Amino acid sequence: MQHKEFYTTSELAKIIGLSRSQVFRKIQNGEIPSEKVGRINLVPRLFVDNFLGQVTQKDELNITRAVKKTMGEYGEVIKMLKDT
Repeated sequence: MQHKEFYTTSELAKIIGLSRSQVFRKIQNGEIPSEKVGRINLVPRLFVDNFLGQVTQKDELNITRAVKKTMGEYGEVIKMLKDT
């Protein structure tokens, strides 16, 4: 990812996996900070960096479930691979 001081809403949408309209709604709701330059909303890089570093409790729960399921189904194979 190219590091710049600000990202356009189109760039941000691609980075975080949302549509442009979802990004605009989040800006309007105050969930995403932005600076308006003319007709363009620019989102600070710091927000993007912080957003990408966040793992929600729901994400953590899903990750934990996936690991438990994987270990339950493939645990013995993983242990054998580790020992090779």
